[in-house]
Amino acid sequence: MKRILVCCDSFKGTLSSFEVNEIILNELTKAGYHSSTLPMADGGEGSLDIINSHLDVKCIEVDTYSADHSKIRSHYYSFNDKAFIDVTGANGLTMIDPLNRKPLKLSSYGTGLIFKHALEQGIKEFDLFLGGSATVDGGMGLVCGLLGEPIPNGNPLVHIDRSLVPSAKIAMDGIAINVITDVNNLILGPQGAATIFGPQKGASPEEVQVLEDAMQHWVEMLESISNNNLQTIPGLGAAGGLALPFTAFAKSEVINGYNYFSSLLNYNKAIDECDIVITGEGCIDYQTMMGKGPGRLAQIAREKGKIVIGIGGMVKSEPDVFNKVFSTTTSNKKTILNAAETRLKTTMMNVVDYLKSI
Repeated sequence: MKRILVCCDSFKGTLSSFEVNEIILNELTKAGYHSSTLPMADGGEGSLDIINSHLDVKCIEVDTYSADHSKIRSHYYSFNDKAFIDVTGANGLTMIDPLNRKPLKLSSYGTGLIFKHALEQGIKEFDLFLGGSATVDGGMGLVCGLLGEPIPNGNPLVHIDRSLVPSAKIAMDGIAINVITDVNNLILGPQGAATIFGPQKGASPEEVQVLEDAMQHWVEMLESISNNNLQTIPGLGAAGGLALPFTAFAKSEVINGYNYFSSLLNYNKAIDECDIVITGEGCIDYQTMMGKGPGRLAQIAREKGKIVIGIGGMVKSEPDVFNKVFSTTTSNKKTILNAAETRLKTTMMNVVDYLKSI
């Protein structure tokens, strides 16, 4: 009997990676297949869940703000004098009502407050997980929160307060930070933070241009002060450029999320030990192959000669790294958010039929 590895990312806003994998594993077991699972995250939603499940971390709760500046209670983890912070904890897209997803009015201020809290505890080393953010503010909101400034009136990237930059440089001096990204996009240009991710966060074409122009101004300002070339760093376009200030002023390294979690969970070994890989995420589309975990896993598995099956809540395109792709729905996003577990179980009937045919 063929050995199956189930390693899916979360279906954003509906099911965690652990839940998706468990459902798939149970359905395969009922059908008589022997499978193993590993949770997946790539720097986006669910990253802290995996950290929590594999390290003896301490959970630290913080009063902060969501991207639309609503008061919330969030948290981060600490382990051996390192803090693990996920931008979705205060800056997540799924926290914002679809009608309020307006990047010109949102900021990463709340994530800055989480960093401020950690720094006040004496923490100087961070793993920052990007992906799934609601904002496109180049981390300018984060700077405001980190420095304890008042809540911005809208997106502070559009009207940059240059007087804050020297203080940000001082505050970030001595920080060591791993920036974990779920995509490889640059910060500017046709594949950049504003152009690619602005529309999915609610920006109109006109607003995308406003954000791109403001981002370019901000990047050039940071480059002139730090003497770092920020425009050529893959992955810096993640989370609306939120990590820009850290990349300019702190000791930083940008790490692909798949590589980060593979070093923790050894995805490559798991691929070697299976014949078939089942992976997926909430939406399989062209962005899947822009460095996201399921795309990287699928690509590596195909290169090793494995059969690769993709499952998405939605499927907008079918990258050729997959032998077969299944969607849990053919309808709109509202339908996906409803009865996600039931739809995944139903889809697994089709997956099992496919497995019987190969």
